[in-house]
Amino acid sequence: ANGSFDYSWGVDPGRAGYAKRGGDPIKFLVPATGLYKFSFDQSSLQYSVTRATSADFGGYAAFASTYGVGVETEDYDKDGLSNGQEYVLNTDPSNSDSDGDTLKDGQEANTTLTNPLLSDSDADALPDWYEVQYGLNPNSATGADGASGDPDGDTFTNKVEYEGLSNPMLASSVPANRPVTFTLDLNPQILGGTFSTNIMTVEVWGTFNDWGNFTNKFSLTNNGAGIYGGTYVLPGAQGSTNRYKFITYSNNVQAWEPGSDRSLVMGSNGVTTNLPTAYFGEVRKVTFSVNMGVQVSLGRFLHGIDKVFVAGTDVAGGWDPGTELARVGSTDLYSGAVFVSNVQGTNSPYKFRINNSLGYEGDVNPDPAVDTRVFTLGARDLDQTNPEVYFNNVTNVPANRTVTFAVDMNVQANTNKLSFNPATDTVEVRGDFNSFSGGTLWRLTNNGSGIFSGSFVLEGAEGVTNGYKYVALIASNTNTTTVWERVDVPRTNSNVNRTFILGPTNTVQAVHSEVAPARFSNDDGVGPVITLKGANPLNLNVGETFVDDGATVADAVEGAGADITGTGTVNTAVAGTYTVTYNATDAAGNAATAVTRTVVVAGSSFAGWSGGATLNAENLAKYAIGGASSLTATDGQASVVGGDATTLTLTAIVRDDASLNVVGEAVTSLADFSPG
Repeated sequence: ANGSFDYSWGVDPGRAGYAKRGGDPIKFLVPATGLYKFSFDQSSLQYSVTRATSADFGGYAAFASTYGVGVETEDYDKDGLSNGQEYVLNTDPSNSDSDGDTLKDGQEANTTLTNPLLSDSDADALPDWYEVQYGLNPNSATGADGASGDPDGDTFTNKVEYEGLSNPMLASSVPANRPVTFTLDLNPQILGGTFSTNIMTVEVWGTFNDWGNFTNKFSLTNNGAGIYGGTYVLPGAQGSTNRYKFITYSNNVQAWEPGSDRSLVMGSNGVTTNLPTAYFGEVRKVTFSVNMGVQVSLGRFLHGIDKVFVAGTDVAGGWDPGTELARVGSTDLYSGAVFVSNVQGTNSPYKFRINNSLGYEGDVNPDPAVDTRVFTLGARDLDQTNPEVYFNNVTNVPANRTVTFAVDMNVQANTNKLSFNPATDTVEVRGDFNSFSGGTLWRLTNNGSGIFSGSFVLEGAEGVTNGYKYVALIASNTNTTTVWERVDVPRTNSNVNRTFILGPTNTVQAVHSEVAPARFSNDDGVGPVITLKGANPLNLNVGETFVDDGATVADAVEGAGADITGTGTVNTAVAGTYTVTYNATDAAGNAATAVTRTVVVAGSSFAGWSGGATLNAENLAKYAIGGASSLTATDGQASVVGGDATTLTLTAIVRDDASLNVVGEAVTSLADFSPG
């Protein structure tokens, strides 16, 4: 609601009189002590400060209670005005000099007739106390009483006499003429967005102007390039020291530069002292230089494409992105003068960073507890140069070899497994050799047939094992999806990597090639082959136990797998024909062609041992000839009919009808029998 204020709001450097969440603290410079009203509009974020009036208090009682004074007739602060008169004038009844100009409120109200709430009533850059002390009219800003007046005719204006603390009414009183030129470079704040040249101003406050309590605050002028300057005549004897600071203003809200007070020694009378260019706060320019020659030789940095940054805690731009360095001519050296802000003596951490997959340097500090570079900040305002170093402290091309990687992406392109588009998507190789971080340096090139390959210079001793994986980068309209291949079999641990062993240095080594590429996720798009073990079909008698001999599984990529068993029910208590089915998939999800086994359970009944014949009058003879001990017995055997065009042969088990005992096997030829 209007009138409320959240402590986390601060000043907006881009709009005078407006707040910004998280901005610099809102501060105000008021012309006199007393109570003020702060207004804040939560909707527009506009704020203002005005002196509280009698209407705001609602009567003397509230006024007296707020200031902690007594009755109206009392003169609490002994300034010649009663509390009641101060209520009417809206001065501070608890302070005898509300505006701090050394004139008591009663004196200003009753004698000098100046404004007790303004230290310069006529706004002529000459404070009331000075004009009263030396006989100038404090209520006139023109003529002999104004800033440009010279009533004593000594060629020094009243303003110059005031700045030199001389008597403007006495020609023999000559102001100290010691001009000092101040120069302030605000580019670090302008680049950092904390200073706006459009709405903010700069002043110099110090012992020479009572730390801004004089009307003349020593404003500096922008030269158009972020450099502010101004020359002022300062009081003080030759050799004396003045302390000072720079102050920025936004809508009367002041911001003091951080750090200790600055100091200057007064020079000779009439001689201008030109102070060196200063930065606001504890700032200096530090030159950083890094040699990228080894990285260029290794193919990890490309001039004209890649960029180098210096990044750190106190560096302009912080750790990300830091400040970009410029290439020095056509050399491998990159250098730049960077604004660094912190107090003198600070050990400031930093690293160099490349805007490709290498990113930041690794551990570049011999101290095992620190992995960054460190330098000590010198005095503020003074340029500082750090020694030239090599990126990652690698000064010579290390032992290396060229290693080729290749991966076939056709399965991913031609199926719905990955939705990979070779025309727009790409593949990287990531491993121990690049901290599994990948990036543009580690991207493979499509050869036009769905195979992505690339050769890279890899460091390391011969015989060292490196883990790695292929990674697909799938582009969309809004972002890029990173998909790491899976090479664990079975798919139970995604952290399993491919591995290879570094070969001899100064050689060419092919981990995979375009002729023999790897397959992404070891996926060839073809399922494994299933081979049955044991008989097919498998014949059993009723009551026997079915034992599944299983099947073997072999995949062209993954090799032989564990044996499998089939699915399906075989009821050996009931005669019949049963089917057992065998299925398998490889780790990539490719299904094999299913294989089946036929299981025949026989002999559990007449139908069983007779091959499925129906027990009826026509087949009764097979009971006797078949030799079964009963119609439901399992010991029968069907007769076998054979012969040729002229001969019929019947082979059967013959039993004795009385005892049902097998008496022999009869082979009967009907060739000698004639019809009828």
